[in-house]
Amino acid sequence: MLNFRPEALRRLTGLDASQWMDQWVDAHEVLPPSWHDFLQQVLLASDDPTRMMLIEQFIRPLWRAEQTQSVTRIERIHDWCEDLARRAALSGKGRSARQFERRFKQWLGLPHRELFAMGRAERAFFEALAQDTGQEDIDWPDVAASAGYADQSHMIRHARRITGFTPAALFKRVKADPSFWTYRLWGIGGV
Repeated sequence: MLNFRPEALRRLTGLDASQWMDQWVDAHEVLPPSWHDFLQQVLLASDDPTRMMLIEQFIRPLWRAEQTQSVTRIERIHDWCEDLARRAALSGKGRSARQFERRFKQWLGLPHRELFAMGRAERAFFEALAQDTGQEDIDWPDVAASAGYADQSHMIRHARRITGFTPAALFKRVKADPSFWTYRLWGIGGV
């Protein structure tokens, strides 16, 4: 079985998943003709590892082409982290959670949780940039919620741990302090 989120299915095939809710329909009837050979190959594959390889070989180029056209920088970073996590989980000997963490840390120098936490902080930074109108009107609770934090205080604690500043203090320094030029450069081009 191959599952797609509705938005991913729409972007890859042009199909509206809501039309097919609560139904069993042959994939050949629904998916574009360009998918039919792929479906047949997966159906005839001898085992699950072969099926997974066929799925990855078919979907990866389609997804990458779609990403370069329409995905924001934030989603690319998140997708990159998820792809690395999936590869770490499926490669090498040993599939335990501990082996996964070791492999991930060996490849990137950071534990899986820490890299995803940094990605969430980065998402909050870009969300604040998107809300910035030059005034003091950034809705920090909304930024925290959009970035996936439990609440604003969770975001503040995390930002302090990574940068040494609260999000509001960091944002003010980025705007005013020349030594924070890398943050300004990072924000060029918006989200």
